[in-house]
Amino acid sequence: MQMPPLDPDILRRLFHSKEVPPAGFNRGHYNNPEVDRLIDRATRAIDDADRKKYYSEVQKVIAEDAPYISLWYRTNVTVAQSTLAGLHLGPTSDFQALKDVSKVGTPQYVARRPASVSP
Repeated sequence: MQMPPLDPDILRRLFHSKEVPPAGFNRGHYNNPEVDRLIDRATRAIDDADRKKYYSEVQKVIAEDAPYISLWYRTNVTVAQSTLAGLHLGPTSDFQALKDVSKVGTPQYVARRPASVSP
């Protein structure tokens, strides 16, 4: 199953001035009329190239304004058997990493006795 691409309209919920709680997630009460205008234009755009252009501009303005700075980041750790191939971790940490996984062999198990047990 192919996952749909992530839609950048989440930027509306996070940064549009009309999306302060409880309406949205603009918890910092960020307010920039230019960002609002670009988000509104992107939302109304029908052509994907236009949407991309507007959202790219939104990201640039927000990056320059730096309305908040994340104080933490998530470290993703994956543990897998050596018999799996095609595991590719992506920046979104979603299940897309599993779409190309396949088994390439059988695991090799080694029986070990505890150090305190003698033969």
